[in-house]
Amino acid sequence: MAHGWIGIDLDGTLAHYEGWISEDHIGKPIPVMVERVKRWLAEGYEVRIFTARVSPRDPNKLNAARKAILEWTEKHIGQPLIATCSKDFQMIELWDDRCVRVEFNTGKATCKGSHGLSGDKFESVEFTKSFKRQTAEFDALDKLVEAYRQLTLIAVVDDDYPEVRHKYESALRTFLKVTTVNE
Repeated sequence: MAHGWIGIDLDGTLAHYEGWISEDHIGKPIPVMVERVKRWLAEGYEVRIFTARVSPRDPNKLNAARKAILEWTEKHIGQPLIATCSKDFQMIELWDDRCVRVEFNTGKATCKGSHGLSGDKFESVEFTKSFKRQTAEFDALDKLVEAYRQLTLIAVVDDDYPEVRHKYESALRTFLKVTTVNE
């Protein structure tokens, strides 16, 4: 097993989030992140759900949140994952939609924050191009993963197979085009 653990946020990172509903409501999985987590687990990494849902508060709500996360991760990841809201010295990475990466020992932000609060300027042409390229790549990959998932769910003899196959091939061409352009 690899040393350390990877923290992954739940709402908006691993699962779609459209606003708070309840402790036991968790959105649909985000395919590209689910596949990434499964890959990390297969490589021997420990993965923990890093979420404010399990921050100290009403014990009944806390237990409902923990139970929902265990069930959701078992269903979508294939095994239950521990949920935490605390980091320690064994955490090696954190994946979160609200994080801003900071260059080690300098305090310099290396990317834009989701709410633009870093105070640093990232308006350079190169940063903007890079950000747009990465966004296009992730969007294309997300569509490709979803198209592939749909393709694997349908029988080759099914009447809808040609249409689903066409969507997959189209998503694959788009992904290849985007990643080739971005080299």
